[in-house]
Amino acid sequence: MRREERQQHARENTRRAILDAALELFIADGYGQVSIRNIAAKVDYSPGAIYSYFPSKDEIFFALAEEGFREIGERQFAGSPSDDPLGDVRAVAWRLYEFSKDQPQYFALVFLDRHVPRVSKEYERFSFISDMRSRALAQVERCIEDGIFPATTDSEVALRLLFAPVIGIAALRLSNRMQPDVDADALIRDAIETTLVGIRAGAPTHARRVPMAVARTVAIVALAVALTSACDTAKGESAAKTAAPAAISVSVAAATEQPITRFLKVTGTLAAEEEAEVAAEIQGRVIATPVERGTRVAQGADLIRVSPAEAQAQAAEAEANAAQLERRLGLGGTEVRQGVSGDPEERRQGVPGDNAEFETDRVPEVANARAQLTLATGEFDRAKMLFDKQLLSKSDFDQKSAQAEVARRQFEIARNGAMQQYQGLLAARARVMLAKKALADTIVKAPFAGVVGQRLVSVGDYVQRGTKVASVLRTNPLRVQLTVPEQYSAGVAVGRSVSFEVDASPGQKFTGQVRYVSPALEANSRTLVVEAVVPNDSGALKPGAFATALIEQANRSPGVLTPAAAVRTVAGTSRVFVVAGDKAEERIVTIGQPLGDLVEITNGLKAGEKVATSNVTQLADGVQVAAK
Repeated sequence: MRREERQQHARENTRRAILDAALELFIADGYGQVSIRNIAAKVDYSPGAIYSYFPSKDEIFFALAEEGFREIGERQFAGSPSDDPLGDVRAVAWRLYEFSKDQPQYFALVFLDRHVPRVSKEYERFSFISDMRSRALAQVERCIEDGIFPATTDSEVALRLLFAPVIGIAALRLSNRMQPDVDADALIRDAIETTLVGIRAGAPTHARRVPMAVARTVAIVALAVALTSACDTAKGESAAKTAAPAAISVSVAAATEQPITRFLKVTGTLAAEEEAEVAAEIQGRVIATPVERGTRVAQGADLIRVSPAEAQAQAAEAEANAAQLERRLGLGGTEVRQGVSGDPEERRQGVPGDNAEFETDRVPEVANARAQLTLATGEFDRAKMLFDKQLLSKSDFDQKSAQAEVARRQFEIARNGAMQQYQGLLAARARVMLAKKALADTIVKAPFAGVVGQRLVSVGDYVQRGTKVASVLRTNPLRVQLTVPEQYSAGVAVGRSVSFEVDASPGQKFTGQVRYVSPALEANSRTLVVEAVVPNDSGALKPGAFATALIEQANRSPGVLTPAAAVRTVAGTSRVFVVAGDKAEERIVTIGQPLGDLVEITNGLKAGEKVATSNVTQLADGVQVAAK
């Protein structure tokens, strides 16, 4: 087996293990009470690993439902239709019952759990169900065409009436609510035959189509009553002759209504408060790496060191060039710059003109040109005086005038040359600063206090400018990046309390506050990204960990609460037993938010009603109880 095939085989095995674990949990605890984290714990994987196979819990259900419905289709339509259309219709109903016996978990999940998502959400994926329905309807319509069923028969109503008792009796059998001496197989056959007799007698002659969920519920209740009556009749016992069973002793508690702080359950990932991938700013060979993965560093601590030889030589050359220009401009005095070490300010002391306005007259060439100009100007003034008195010839006067003009020009040239040299000095000083920076850059430092996440180079590596050499993370505090579905985004705001758990610390809760809320939804997932900040003084939390969080909602709303011990969940259906007098009344309820030892009931129970909290597994609808 090639490597790719082995990997594919291992991936398929993992996917199968996830589906099997999810199916078991959905049946045991109910779909609404199971989370991705529960499934991950069941198969000993992380929630992140589960998400790599299935993006959501609903997707796991859809995969299981697809398997279940496809097996039903294979059972019901295995082979071509026979010459007996009524027998084919009978077989369709019977094979559905056989499926409930052979695959009770799949049957309970897709037909009995009321909290699972509707398969209509995945229309294209479950389009084969429409084909199954069409084939079943075709068999009913064959009976109508052959005159077995009346021409006024509505084929869809007939098919639903046929399936309703099958699903109802199967549900009673799976929940162990049938009398021990009742033969479920025989009862199914009787129910099918009775339904067929009714259809042939023209029962479904109207076109009104009752939703399947309603028909199923009615059928379950009706069959439960009929079953009890049938069993009593078969035994030949009357209610009057039957001895009353002993009352079951129960504790009771009244359901209360009180405001509840609502929490939104979301998932997310822990991230560092700050994370930087530090890069080299100069090329060279690495000569030291004083840190390793996990090393705690202070701001400015050395991460790696690059050979400084080239940078030192360039800095020395730059300083020598600057010093040469300073001497030429008469700014150097008697000081001599040595090397490039020491404080920069100390190295600049005694250098006139660094921080003052440049004086060109201090430059020797300019001073010499000024002296020549002064001499030429004086001689010109004397020649002019003599010329005015006609004591000097015209040619001698013109000569002195020209000499004065040449001296003035020479002075201007000398001064401009000095200014050019000064600008060259400024450029040389800038090159000195760049050389000093390059020398300082040979030591790559931590930008902030934190932990080294990874060292990416080793001694002897040659790095270029921009080469990443290490990553540094600030892990106290941490950020929790959470994704909130679009429909709940309006209830999230800065300052809300957040509590969460991570797989690395099961049972331990961490708390923080929402600090950042994205201004826009993610277009591809229609979710809002929220970041909460949580202290991490102990270092128990690690960036990258998967978190299951509860975000406090803005408003408290009233809810009906009852002890969690009063709720009994079987095959995904939760029920309580309301104690009225000396009788227990079974109520199908919908579970909401847990609150310590209490649980919210969103549907099926009113505040003030008393429920049994002990011996709940021994109770059934209508049994006699004795409240403690």
